[in-house]
Amino acid sequence: MSGILDDDYFQAEAGINQLLRTEFGDEVKYASPGSLGELKEQSQGIVNLYVVYAGDLDAGGTDDGGSQQIDQQWLVVLSVRNPAAQLDSSKSRAMAGPYVSRLLKCLMGKEPGRFCGPLKRGGGQAAGYSPAFAYFPFLFTTRIVVTI
Repeated sequence: MSGILDDDYFQAEAGINQLLRTEFGDEVKYASPGSLGELKEQSQGIVNLYVVYAGDLDAGGTDDGGSQQIDQQWLVVLSVRNPAAQLDSSKSRAMAGPYVSRLLKCLMGKEPGRFCGPLKRGGGQAAGYSPAFAYFPFLFTTRIVVTI
């Protein structure tokens, strides 16, 4: 990865969404909410993928102050609707498992933008459950170089 970040600081989002759409096509419903709290269950499909900007981390590597390496973080959340899993969450995990495998293969190591380094999986949040849905979050980072 070399060069400067172009005029779209959040170009990784479009790249991640494109990678997901190439892998999953119309099998899932897509969205990019501002936060997970904005999700409304009544508008979700059976299988959903959400891409959420999760902030930046300083990756070091500054030179004269005119450029800086940043690890941009993106949360990709897979949700599945399975009302039968209300009393047994293992049913939701069984339903989600094949999608998780595909999601990881689809994103890990891919460059989501012209000035973005390969996506690396990081630590994520714990899965979340509601009566009808299970949410499986995966955190990815991509290194960008910001030059002024």
